[in-house]
Amino acid sequence: MSTNGWRGKTAGAGTVVGVLIGAVVIWEGAVRLLGIQPILLPSPSIIVMEMIKIAPWLCEQTVYTVLETLAGFAMAVLFGVALAVLIVSSKLVEKTIYTLLVAFNSVPKVAVAPLFIVWMGTGPRPRSRWRCSSEFSPSSSIPFRVCDRSNRI
Repeated sequence: MSTNGWRGKTAGAGTVVGVLIGAVVIWEGAVRLLGIQPILLPSPSIIVMEMIKIAPWLCEQTVYTVLETLAGFAMAVLFGVALAVLIVSSKLVEKTIYTLLVAFNSVPKVAVAPLFIVWMGTGPRPRSRWRCSSEFSPSSSIPFRVCDRSNRI
């Protein structure tokens, strides 16, 4: 049997969905049969009911998060392209700034997050800046490196 068509590409999806449904059924049954208190482990039905109750709030927060993420991504693109042009056009900038950017990107973001909160505070602007710094990568200068290097300063 060929696995090139639509059915071949989605053949494993049924297994995954079946396992997930089975896990949720076992979870619900275990919570009910063992009498586990919802404060320790809420059943899937309780979770779904709570999500339905607060659906408008969840939608509002989703929109807010998407907008903040897009703002951070836009800042990362603008900042990254501008910095990439600087890096490939100047040997001095490449040797100084590029090295620092590579070093900054090698530090786990989880380790730097508390410092960002102390330095910039909380709110939409600091979160967008944080997303910008976490999405920006010094490798954005790579496409510009294929340009003619004879024009470098």
